[in-house]
Amino acid sequence: MRPKKKILSKKEIHRRVLNTVRQTINEFDMVRPGDSVLIGVSGGPDSMVLLHILNELVPELSLTLAVAHLNHGLREEAKDEAEFVISICDGLGVNCHLDSVDVNRYRHRHRLSVEDAGRRMRYAFFSSVMRKFSYDKIALGHHADDNAEQVLIFLLRGSGSVGFSGIPPVRDGKIIRPLLRLPRKEILNYLNAFDIESVSDRSNQDVRFLRNRVRHQLIPYLQRSYNPQIIPALNRLAEILRDESHWMSEMTAISYSKALLTRGNDQCRLSIHALSKLPKAAQRQVIRKAISELKGDLRRISF
Repeated sequence: MRPKKKILSKKEIHRRVLNTVRQTINEFDMVRPGDSVLIGVSGGPDSMVLLHILNELVPELSLTLAVAHLNHGLREEAKDEAEFVISICDGLGVNCHLDSVDVNRYRHRHRLSVEDAGRRMRYAFFSSVMRKFSYDKIALGHHADDNAEQVLIFLLRGSGSVGFSGIPPVRDGKIIRPLLRLPRKEILNYLNAFDIESVSDRSNQDVRFLRNRVRHQLIPYLQRSYNPQIIPALNRLAEILRDESHWMSEMTAISYSKALLTRGNDQCRLSIHALSKLPKAAQRQVIRKAISELKGDLRRISF
């Protein structure tokens, strides 16, 4: 017989979740006393739990909070979701920044997927609000399951070690993810235990999107057939490779500076002689860095 699952008390759920978030914030030095933090809130379970937890930690961490909500213009219920977020912010006494965009128009213009277009417009909105109102950080609700899904997606795409390192806890010193060590089930337990209201985005169930197929089909299959602890295992893999990636980037910077001959606005010249002395893995890293320096990112760069 399978052992009965332990039912956690409300107090225990609260303690576990807050301790995990505290440890994540402290380990990655996400905030400093006096920081003003903008929270990306869609109204879904993850962002609502993030909002309530950070609001509870405000006195302890000496933070000022605000919320940013973007209507992507993709669903009829989006206006209701914006009004829901406003009402929650009013109840908590938190300032709320709203905007709406036409993701479909943007994606057609730039030949992007809906997911990629939405992500770009969302981050552009967050950056705009941060600059305009001088916020120090933007907090997003990505969690451990999101990270595991990201690792599998990059595996399916044939990514390198940087892709396998998953979602960074902190990016560019500005974007922070305090829930990254929390599994989705613990977030939902917290949501239910404290009767936190949230909205449901039907598109998250649409298996036409790769991420949703990974979430609803691939990961459950791997849990049933191969490893019930696949999500913690993928998160450990991501953490190991993230640390190795940081170390490699330091080594790559040295090799890149030795190989670089000239650098202009739209081109750089590398020494073939210097590259030929490097191991193949280091050659690839140097070329990736050169492309990233010029392009700003490595999106749509093939092997």
